[in-house]
Amino acid sequence: MSETEQPSKAHVVLRQIFTGSAIISVLAVLLALIVGAVLIAATNSGVQESAGYFFSRPSDMLTAIWDSVSGAYSSLFQGSVYNFRRPGFENGIRPLTETLTFATPLIVAGLGVALAFRVGMFN
Repeated sequence: MSETEQPSKAHVVLRQIFTGSAIISVLAVLLALIVGAVLIAATNSGVQESAGYFFSRPSDMLTAIWDSVSGAYSSLFQGSVYNFRRPGFENGIRPLTETLTFATPLIVAGLGVALAFRVGMFN
């Protein structure tokens, strides 16, 4: 491009995506996991009960927090990616195939709406 032409918005966005630091993406995922853990711990009834006597036995609350957060993330992984408790690879990978089955129409619909906005069908 010449010096007088401005790069299009698409080129600017693509350049920012591909030249961006991977640490930003890793920190975003880590922050999302931490915020999710705080919300899981705050809404768990076992954690709320153990918070009542936190100053007499703080290890009970920390154990309750660990159990609730690790149980939630473990169940999330086993229900959507791979279930280690099922015998055989084909049974273990079934959650991932089901996740892709349900996610595919949503992804296609999102791409369709994005394309419609991109070509100017909507303002």
